[in-house]
Amino acid sequence: MALDPKNLSVIVQGPVTPYTRDALVRIRTHFSGSELILSTWEGSDTSGLTFDKLIMSHDPGAVACEVGGRTLNNINRQLVSTNAGLCAASRDFALKTRSDILFKSGKILNYLGMFPKRNPEWCFLRDRVIVNSVFSRVCFYVGKKKTPCLFHPSDWIFLGLTADIRDIFDVPLTAEPGFSNYFESVSKDDFLDPYPELMIRFAPEQYIWYAFLQKYVQFEWSHRFHCTPLLEHISEQSLVNNLIVLDLRQTDMYFPKYPIEYEETMCNFDFGTLYSHNLFRMQYKRFCDPRYKYIPTYTSFITLPRILFHLWQRFSPYTFSLARNGFRRLRGFPLVPRSR
Repeated sequence: MALDPKNLSVIVQGPVTPYTRDALVRIRTHFSGSELILSTWEGSDTSGLTFDKLIMSHDPGAVACEVGGRTLNNINRQLVSTNAGLCAASRDFALKTRSDILFKSGKILNYLGMFPKRNPEWCFLRDRVIVNSVFSRVCFYVGKKKTPCLFHPSDWIFLGLTADIRDIFDVPLTAEPGFSNYFESVSKDDFLDPYPELMIRFAPEQYIWYAFLQKYVQFEWSHRFHCTPLLEHISEQSLVNNLIVLDLRQTDMYFPKYPIEYEETMCNFDFGTLYSHNLFRMQYKRFCDPRYKYIPTYTSFITLPRILFHLWQRFSPYTFSLARNGFRRLRGFPLVPRSR
């Protein structure tokens, strides 16, 4: 049975963007009766926006985390705005989402309570929390060589008991600028880095999950490329026993920052680097419930249409973007600038 939205607080966190109004209206429509909380920054223009509670916090700022300063680490911004919104939540369940994510329906609520079997030794939350497969990472590839990516559930959305979401985000802010510029003083010679210019110690997603786990399991993890059999075991068990990983078609949402219409195509052509729903179900059967009947869905397989779709996107991005924006007009989504 799906959760009644009247028992749900929706925390929309982050800056007010051109998508925020639409994001809030969609939540009103698809999660009717829920408590809608907008958690943003002091001085933001919130005129014309719909919400039940408005939380305005001091912006902690961001730190450049890439050589040349092009990429900013916003982890402390996410922690501050999310925790401020969670403090105002009054319902038993909470959905943490971003101010630029657009929900197409409320069907994500149907997945709460699924996959009930868990290993008590690895249960750190009261119940499972739903996250998205993009960008939940399991590895990267540098050329043909694989680099494991541990403790990396997506931070786009979190849906579950309010107490559990609070527990996940109740972690210290990162110490800056040392966290964001960690690899300025630490050599990368001993591992492969798919993003050689990135200086950050952990990805934001990794820091949140690692800092949360530190409250329950004591282990040392040096940086985002540090990998041992024990660390892989902790990462795998902590994720499969505390989360439900859903693909985009199951969460039924659209993220203009990463305009991915068909995430199964991306999963396949990203060399299996994402923690897909299929992979989650495989690991659920292996580690939690051996009697679970795992049948791969069609998104597990690379088909000829997907191959052609990928090749079109890669070799003719301009015509691909024309067709993609035509799709978006039909479906009522914001357009993406054309590639040439």
